[in-house]
Amino acid sequence: MDNIDMKIKEILSQDLNLSYKYKNMVRNTLKERKKVKNSGFKSVFKIISVACTCLIITTSIVFAKDIRNFIRNFFNTNKGIDTAIENGYIFEPDIKIDSANIEVKMENLLMDDYNLNFTLNLKFNENINAIDIQKIELPDMIIVDEENRILFCSNKETFDNYCKKHSLNYEYINFNDKYFNSGINWYIKSKDKNQNSLTVICNLYGENYPRSKKLSVNFNTMNLFNTENSENSNIRIDGMWNLEINIPEEFYNRNVLLYKVKSCSNPNVNISKAEVTNTGMKFELFIQEEKIYDENDSEEVINEKIAEANEKSTENLIERAEQGNYFGYYMGDFKKDTYVETEDGVKFYPSNSNTQESGCYMDLFNGIVSYWQTYNLTSYDATQNLKIYLQYKGEDIFIELER
Repeated sequence: MDNIDMKIKEILSQDLNLSYKYKNMVRNTLKERKKVKNSGFKSVFKIISVACTCLIITTSIVFAKDIRNFIRNFFNTNKGIDTAIENGYIFEPDIKIDSANIEVKMENLLMDDYNLNFTLNLKFNENINAIDIQKIELPDMIIVDEENRILFCSNKETFDNYCKKHSLNYEYINFNDKYFNSGINWYIKSKDKNQNSLTVICNLYGENYPRSKKLSVNFNTMNLFNTENSENSNIRIDGMWNLEINIPEEFYNRNVLLYKVKSCSNPNVNISKAEVTNTGMKFELFIQEEKIYDENDSEEVINEKIAEANEKSTENLIERAEQGNYFGYYMGDFKKDTYVETEDGVKFYPSNSNTQESGCYMDLFNGIVSYWQTYNLTSYDATQNLKIYLQYKGEDIFIELER
């Protein structure tokens, strides 16, 4: 061991009061780097050790920036989730199930009111080459909790079988507080040639996920594709992969910061939601506009006016798309330039990680315009007072919120 190694060992063996945030970033960095290049683990640890030493001796901020590069886009979702992970809001269950000669291991998981993200590591036998796999599907996956609430299931047969087995009076695609309407995306994040394995990221998003204490992630089928655009799987594998996870208290006792309106520059704007979670801020408002019809209009005239308004809305949508102004859902007369600002003057912008996070809806019959947005502001950054800026029909609107 050379002199620098001895010095590093001496410094790192001391009882240093490093924040959990830094410790967590180091831990995640080592883990992610190991996946990227398994053979380089030892040298990476030495680099991290040197970075820690520099931090201790010079209080350099370079270390934090470098580590964040590995945490950024951990689930490839948004900055708010990355901020939560930096602050330790992530769980490593380290649960694995072996079936059909394929080991499935859940490596980490994150859950709040609007997000359920987890990582699966799939280790194959010698008959399947993980490096050749370009796409994977788990078509019959179902996720439930200890109260038989169904957080996700996109397979009707699987759904019906589960409901029958547990005597549940749920109807497929008829969502309620026991059966959640979850969007989903998943992708292969990395591959390990030496271990003949790959890592799959699964991102679910919805509304008001329950404060579950246990989750069961179950699937019996894997479809493996050698090309991303294959219509039929090159390999189908049947097995029984049942992952039972005990959720940490930090997740099911999670806090939501609620805000109320202090002032608004436009009295016609009504705020219906302003809340900040560990992973982002949810904001909703509605505006009462004039109805497009008169109370004395006949039903035929009303229908004609609504049809005309719908046609104009469609033309507007197409025009915005052609101009490159379309993102997420239809934004109507709202400009996409919007942000939330803290008392410190720091601005946080929309996350735009999925189509449910932002949008606009016009109730043509009642003349009500609804707007919703998700910002990258998290509970780790939130202050007692916040200010939101947005633009509607060319008018700048400022909303002050207080907790």
